[in-house]
Amino acid sequence: MAICPDVDIDKIEIGKESEGVMHPGDDGLSHSIVEGNKQRIEQGMLLDSSINQGLFAFNADMMFENLVKDFSGAERIYGESFMRLATGSDKNALRKNIKFPEFQRELKQKLKQLQRELQDEDLLDSEGKISDKGVHLASLVLYTQELDNLQAKGLGERKTKKRCIAAA
Repeated sequence: MAICPDVDIDKIEIGKESEGVMHPGDDGLSHSIVEGNKQRIEQGMLLDSSINQGLFAFNADMMFENLVKDFSGAERIYGESFMRLATGSDKNALRKNIKFPEFQRELKQKLKQLQRELQDEDLLDSEGKISDKGVHLASLVLYTQELDNLQAKGLGERKTKKRCIAAA
């Protein structure tokens, strides 16, 4: 069933694709998302997950302490997807291994490295707060994922809209 809006259309024109240049001020964020730069996409997903959890800053030391001292509390604070993206491990593996000193050392190092990378890319400022560039990347990743979801459901290829407009 197609939903056709009750709209009067005076003139119908065929759309055309035009060449263009992406915004030069984005420092390659859009290009890296479109081209499938895996690291950049994961960074955007991490920042998006952080924002969804209400966390607008990333502090590796604080996250590590929370994970070690009170895993259940850390799970409520950070959420499953943020923890998975930040640590590279799912919550069950983290819960099992967090008691081992070797794993703790690796985890602390991994979290510090992640914070350094995000700061080097100017996605976090020096205090660990998500920068405007970080918010922009997170929104681009979210936007791209939503478009992929729509296309996977077949919404990008339907011709019902055209039939509705032609019938009007």
